[in-house]
Amino acid sequence: MQTSRAMDRILGIADNYEIDTRLYCRYLRETDQEVGAESLKAWAGFLVGEGYAAATVNRRISAIRSRIRTLFEESGDEAFDVLALYSLERDLKRVHGMKINSKAVDPSKVLTADEVRAVIAKCSLRIGLIVEFLYTTGCRISEALGVRRKDVRRHRENVVIRIVGKGSKERVVRITVGLFSRITQTHHGKEFLFVNLSGEPYTRQYIERVVHEAGEAALGRRVTPHCLRHSFATETIERTGKIKGVSKYLGHSSTTTTMDMYNQEQLDFVEVPEL
Repeated sequence: MQTSRAMDRILGIADNYEIDTRLYCRYLRETDQEVGAESLKAWAGFLVGEGYAAATVNRRISAIRSRIRTLFEESGDEAFDVLALYSLERDLKRVHGMKINSKAVDPSKVLTADEVRAVIAKCSLRIGLIVEFLYTTGCRISEALGVRRKDVRRHRENVVIRIVGKGSKERVVRITVGLFSRITQTHHGKEFLFVNLSGEPYTRQYIERVVHEAGEAALGRRVTPHCLRHSFATETIERTGKIKGVSKYLGHSSTTTTMDMYNQEQLDFVEVPEL
C-alpha cells in the first residue's frame, strides 16, 4: 500500500484520535516512513526525545495502534490476509509504552511562587499567613496547626520551630524573623501559633476548604494545603539538588520516598524484547 494512500485512510477514520493521527502522519512525511509498526516504534522514541510525559506518549501509541488495526481490518487489499493481520498484531504489541512512576506527585499539584502569591491574595490575612507558612516550611497542615508557642525560638537570623510529625517523630523547620513577626502580630493565641478570631486553633477541615476556595478563585483549579508541601519540596530540590536534606526536612521515612514523589524525570522508552 502506498504511504500517501495509507495516511489518507487513517486520517479519515472516525474516532477520537484525530490530533494524534495528524502528528503521526506529519512525522511520517518528515522522515519518509510508511504507516506501520516500525514507524510507530520510531515515532514513540521521537516523542520521548521531545520530552513528552509518559501518559501522553502511551496515549498516542495506543491511538495509532488502534487506527492501524482499523486500517488493515477495513482494507480491501488482498495482500492483507489472515497471516498478514497476525503478523501486524504481533509487531504492534512489540511497540511498548513508557513506565510511569505511580508514586510521583502530579505536576498539577505543584504551584509556582507566583501562583502561591495569587492564592494568598484571595485569602484573608490570617489564612494567607498560614498558606505562606506551609509553602515556606513544607509542613503538613496538621503539623502547622499543631505548632505551640513554646515550640518556637529565635536562632540568629531565623526562627526555629519544633515540629511533631507522623509517628510522633520530631524535626525542626525554619522561617524568617519577618514572617514570624507578621504571624504573631495577627494571630494572638496564648498556646497555639495559629488561632482563629476566637483564639481557638483552626481545624484542618476549615483550612482545607478555604484554601480550596482560594485556589479556585485565583487559579481556576483545586488547591489543597498539601499542594504547598509538594511545591516547597519540588522547588527546593530543583534549587539545591539536595534530595537527602529535603527528605530529612520534610520528615520522610526515607530518601527513597522523596525520590519516588519528586523525581519528575520519566524513564526511558521501553520496548518489549523480540524473541
